[in-house]
Parts: sequence; C-alpha cells; structure tokens
Amino acid sequence: MHSRDEARKRLGVERYRRLILFFGSIKPSKGLDHLIGAFAAVAAADPQARLLIAHELRGVDPERCRAQIDLLGLEGKVLYRPGYVEPETVPDHFAASDLVALSYVRIYQSGVLHLVYRFGKLVVAARIGGFVEDVAEGRSGLLVPPGDEPALASAIGGMLASPSRLARMAE
Repeated sequence: MHSRDEARKRLGVERYRRLILFFGSIKPSKGLDHLIGAFAAVAAADPQARLLIAHELRGVDPERCRAQIDLLGLEGKVLYRPGYVEPETVPDHFAASDLVALSYVRIYQSGVLHLVYRFGKLVVAARIGGFVEDVAEGRSGLLVPPGDEPALASAIGGMLASPSRLARMAE
C-alpha cells in the first residue's frame, strides 16, 4: 500500500491538509458541477482543503468546469486535472486522498466505489442506485440527496473537520 505522504509527493499535492478526490470518467451524470458548488462552502470553512478532480472527460466541456471553478473563486483550491490517469498512478490518487466524493445524479452501479473500498477510503456519495446498498451509512461513508449541494458540503465538511471520525470510520 502506498503511504499518504509518498503518494501526495508524487502527485504534487503534499502541502495540503485535507484532500477530497473526485475520480472517474467525468460526464454529466456524475454531478461534478454540484461537487464544485458544494466545495466552495467546504473551502470557505477550511482554507487548507483541496478538491482533486482526476480522470477523462466524456460529454463534459472542460472549459465549463474551469469557468465554474473561476466563478466561485476556487482557482488553486480545485486541482483540476482532466485527462487520462495512467493505471500505475491510480493507487496514488486514492492513497493521497482523505475521502472520495461521488456526487452523481444518475447511477446504477459504480466501479469507482469499489476502488474506494479497495484502497480503504471513505466516501460521501449521492443516495441513489447501488450506493444505497453498498455504502454503510456512518461506517464506510455518508449518503446525501443527489444534487443537494448544501447537504454534500455539510457531509464533506463534517468529515474533514473530525480527523478522529475519519480515522475511526477508515478502520
């Protein structure tokens, strides 16, 4: 297993206190716009928090994501890295993160959720599809209504604000 510090160094994110990961194909059903909107509140409450967006784009205009980041004043707080993630760096993305956000608005199942668990990470996910059955509420993650930015921000912020809770749930 890769250490958090080593993984963060390889990804160039070692100086941040809290790192939220959005991983997987970026397409409209993934609700990335809701996560970016929610992250604005998280970043306001925790200036050291960062959101790492990693993977390829499918049906999403990269400039639209960039414009939303700029409009919300999140430049430098959202580490926007669209594009193919080399398989050998996948473990680093998960090892470097404190939690993974799956802000989907439509889904049946998610391969990313299985990666989250494989790498022993916690998840904040939308209460839809397979997430309802696969996320052990309060144990392996938290569920929020899809598209509900305040609930998403509250869940992420609450998790980040309590390192002991994060550690306890990660066990």
